[in-house]
Amino acid sequence: MEGALAAAPRLPGASALTGREATALLGAGAGMGVGVQTLSDLAAGGRRSSWGDNLGAAVGGAAGAATFPLGPARAGAVGASVTSVAQDIFNRRPISMERAGESALAGNIVGGLAGVGGRAISNALPSAAKGRLGEALGDVRSRVNLQPREWAPKSRDPLLDGYWYPDGRSGQIRFEDKFGIGAELTPNQIRAQTELGPDFQLYHFTPADMGSLVGAPAAASAPHLMNRQQRR
Repeated sequence: MEGALAAAPRLPGASALTGREATALLGAGAGMGVGVQTLSDLAAGGRRSSWGDNLGAAVGGAAGAATFPLGPARAGAVGASVTSVAQDIFNRRPISMERAGESALAGNIVGGLAGVGGRAISNALPSAAKGRLGEALGDVRSRVNLQPREWAPKSRDPLLDGYWYPDGRSGQIRFEDKFGIGAELTPNQIRAQTELGPDFQLYHFTPADMGSLVGAPAAASAPHLMNRQQRR
């Protein structure tokens, strides 16, 4: 089951990440890295990070986000090790490959465990909750792509033979959001996909996506945990 959750395919026709989404993801990763750095400082009694620490954390966070397709464990290892090396570089101190390796191992473990939890918890949600989660995530994607959805209750759209209820609308665009490894399009949704063509946007999210979203911030804490342990 865990393997199925990690490698579940998306529905045919599901929209791939756009360049705008990829850029936003990298920016979010960088911001997350700085945020985790700040939280680490607060946990250490209010220690103030150097600009090199913050810049290195931003680079590491972006690197972790860029490797999301590798899974939360590997992305965690990449992000944590890059953070360690980047902070050494920006603080003008010798690069410690030992510390980078330890951070990578910690990132792999922490990110992997958090990813397993994120996949399992999201997969165990009731069908209605999965539907709401898919719609919430779909709304984020459409906003990033500058296609904000209309604030209105769902209403039916006519088809050549029947009708369907899109999850969202933005001008001529109609959105359908799905979540889960067993998600399927209904017959009318398939008809809408065929009739609308490029105006039909299908966003399909899987438990693996939630694993990455949960694993990334958890793995970002790995270099700080290693540094604190070394200081002790």
